[in-house]
Amino acid sequence: MTAIRIGYLGGTFDPVHNAHLDLAQLFAARLGLDQLCFLPAGSPWQKQDVGAAPHHRLAMLRAALAERGLDARIDERELLRSGASYTVDSLTEIRGEVGSRAILILLMGADQLQRLHTWSRWQELPQLANLAVGGRPSFTLQPGALDSAVAREVHARQVETPDLPGSLNAPAGQIALIPADLGDTSSSTVRGLLARGAFGAARDLVPSSVHDYILANGLYTV
Repeated sequence: MTAIRIGYLGGTFDPVHNAHLDLAQLFAARLGLDQLCFLPAGSPWQKQDVGAAPHHRLAMLRAALAERGLDARIDERELLRSGASYTVDSLTEIRGEVGSRAILILLMGADQLQRLHTWSRWQELPQLANLAVGGRPSFTLQPGALDSAVAREVHARQVETPDLPGSLNAPAGQIALIPADLGDTSSSTVRGLLARGAFGAARDLVPSSVHDYILANGLYTV
């Protein structure tokens, strides 16, 4: 029996923007995922300036997925968790739920790989899941841009990527670096545009349903 392939894309999604969705679609296609899940953070311990409350970020993510017609699930566990959100805790719970045979893949952008050494108990992540990293224009995937300990892990665990569904074939422990050119949009850029009243420019970076929700609820504008 073929093991199920599940990808989890975490983030604050404050707000969710087009590059988030493009990256998710790239991962789903390149990795041959059976399930794609978004994992919005509740109280991310490394970000003290979250602009929108959890229920707003969840509503925007739901609207974005519906507008894109993206076949994905939203895992709300971190939104429901009290206290700080740690990816390693969520993956530990998820691994317990999906079992030891499932091919579990933590999805992230290159910017997150460059900061991976600052994550809580990051060394435990490859024990729980594979890592798939999508390139971003301003963040290189080259080893010289990484913390030395992270670079060693990548070197030891990296798989060849011509046929990613066949390469990431273990339940956990492998790393795939996936070059991509999805633009350089960030949530902070969107928030900055909205704070300056540049609503037209912001509309180009997020799904129209998300832009409408932001304006209807007065988010990021003060």
